[in-house]
Amino acid sequence: MSVDFKSKVIVARLAKEERSIQEELRKFGHLEPGSEEFKRRFKKEMDTRRGIPEFVSRTVELRKREDLERLYELMENNTANRMTAFAFSHFTGVPAGTTNKQGKQAFIDVFGSAIPDVYREKEEAAARAEAQRVQEEKDAKRQAMLDYFDHPLWDRAAVEKLTPIQFARAKKSLDTLHSYDGVVMTDKRAYEGLDVLSKSRANKCSKFSERTYNNFISSGERSDYRAKLLKGRLYFLDWNDNGREAAYGISKTVFELLALKDVTNEESLSESLC
Repeated sequence: MSVDFKSKVIVARLAKEERSIQEELRKFGHLEPGSEEFKRRFKKEMDTRRGIPEFVSRTVELRKREDLERLYELMENNTANRMTAFAFSHFTGVPAGTTNKQGKQAFIDVFGSAIPDVYREKEEAAARAEAQRVQEEKDAKRQAMLDYFDHPLWDRAAVEKLTPIQFARAKKSLDTLHSYDGVVMTDKRAYEGLDVLSKSRANKCSKFSERTYNNFISSGERSDYRAKLLKGRLYFLDWNDNGREAAYGISKTVFELLALKDVTNEESLSESLC
């Protein structure tokens, strides 16, 4: 069957489409012919199918000229455009499929040609552009992270190892507002303005609660409570407060980013003082 004859067959079918659409709508949508929803959907279907002759005539002409580039351009959206999918399937006898991959394969099956090089190049260029955009976005985020920690207080090597999630966690902690000597500022700004000395760790025995301890009935529960405090860790930033040593409690994430010497006495961590 020639492509010209196929196009005439499709055009002739349009005269019979009205009845078939009514049957389809009744079967699929359980709609009564007189309802407003039926009329709306019926009009939409007829408008779609009335555009098919023009589409088919353009397709036939392009096929005659072997203009596969423009032919593919005409049909590349056959899975997204209902009219195009309807025409493609009736015109070629090949299902258009439901995905872009199936649509491209249908084109190859019908016209015996791979996707024109110009479209392959466009797809590859789009993929490269997207990869470049993603990389630039990653580089921008990394640079923003390095700029955020651009201060001698922070360990550059530790900062560069941060994952995006770890950076977000550290930034959230450091951007917390507190009052320092009556001035409200972020923890980060306050830490960077200190006469810092070192960093240190301690167990959580200082958090021992007599009330919590006495609420436990068995000796085993009380022992577990003491062991938990002994195993836990508190982290501190030590600084010089007008000649006396002071310390701010900090998170573990912030502790690991500090470019300061850890002066913790490891033996003291395991001493049972709880």
